Amino acid sequence: MPCSWTCCQIGAREHYAIPRALIAQGIPIHLMTDYWAVSRIQKWLPQRLAQRSHPAIPYGCVTSQNTTFLTRSLSHRFHRKSGWEAIIQDDQWFKESVSKQLRKLHRSQKNSQIVFAYSYAAREIFQAARSLGLPCILGQIDPGPVEMRLVQALESKHGIHGQWPPAQYWANWKDECELATKILVNSEWSKQSLVSEGIPEEKITVVPLAYENKKKLTQRQQHPAAFNSRRRLKILFLGQVLIRKGIKELASAAVQMAECPVEWHIVGCGPQVLLDQLQTVPNVVVHGSVSREACAEHYLNADVFVLPTHSDGFAITQLEAFSYGLPVIASRFCGNAVDHLHNGIILDEVTADSIIAAIQSLLDSPELLSQFRSSLMESPPDFSISRLGKTLATLGEELTNQTEAASRD
Repeated sequence: MPCSWTCCQIGAREHYAIPRALIAQGIPIHLMTDYWAVSRIQKWLPQRLAQRSHPAIPYGCVTSQNTTFLTRSLSHRFHRKSGWEAIIQDDQWFKESVSKQLRKLHRSQKNSQIVFAYSYAAREIFQAARSLGLPCILGQIDPGPVEMRLVQALESKHGIHGQWPPAQYWANWKDECELATKILVNSEWSKQSLVSEGIPEEKITVVPLAYENKKKLTQRQQHPAAFNSRRRLKILFLGQVLIRKGIKELASAAVQMAECPVEWHIVGCGPQVLLDQLQTVPNVVVHGSVSREACAEHYLNADVFVLPTHSDGFAITQLEAFSYGLPVIASRFCGNAVDHLHNGIILDEVTADSIIAAIQSLLDSPELLSQFRSSLMESPPDFSISRLGKTLATLGEELTNQTEAASRD
């Protein structure tokens, strides 16, 4: 019987991709989470809670803390707790409660276990697991303190001052990394960032995100032989409208290309000051936050997707764009999804000039879009749940063998 996994996560991160991928490989799992939407009352719940479940995960495999979760949420609202104060308190509550549950579960398990938890809510869970002799896998969700310092510098440059976690937050994260047997990151960029923080490279494994669109990829409408004032090149940015996402550089590129046959569509929410600034940029349409159905329409109506991010753990919007047959222009500071000049363009640096150069190449040679789309149709990148599951199964087998060998020694 394969080694079982105990997956610990707050919320529905990645649509429960890790436990789903393991179940698809026939690996027994137990999911420990803060809230799980029971099917019989799901239709009565607000959307943010109704989405806290997945049909691929049997209810019998789940341990949740619905009552405590709801009580804490009401308490935060009553006491007006938000931001980092609420986040850190919720993380601490989750870690401590799951640690107790993990010890109980371990006593009832008949086969060996691997414990998986996401970064920033794993320390006490890993402490309990290691005391039981169990291997621990940390799912690192972002590039860590490297990203924080990068964004701090960007915000200072543009006169914006955000809220940041206290030093203890990062000290706890360092403990998580030390306790982890293995650390999973979603991109080479995240791996480089962690290594620069002193995390041993041999401890880190790059495992891209999984994304599957249930709709079959269909041929998109053909682009014109040339773009002009009657048929502009439609560029889509969809996601959080943040300085970290390269929105300032994108706006600057749009200003400099005001006379070009280009139309920029910005979909997503962010600080009002940034949204207001974008409203004044020529040829830019700001749509704000939209429904999931409307997102699909924006992907289908665009000619190319742009993601000039300064830093992302992966940026799953790349995979969403691909699923609609949409070529992607992305920076190299995120997940390695784009195959340069095969299904999109990679920006080596996040500047207005680099964005302009990429867009201009499409204006000069519209046939590139056809080539990119054909590549996506003929050989779509494989970021499936099946692929993720096979990777995790192999990793689990390696860790189990190492643990058993160590116990024999």
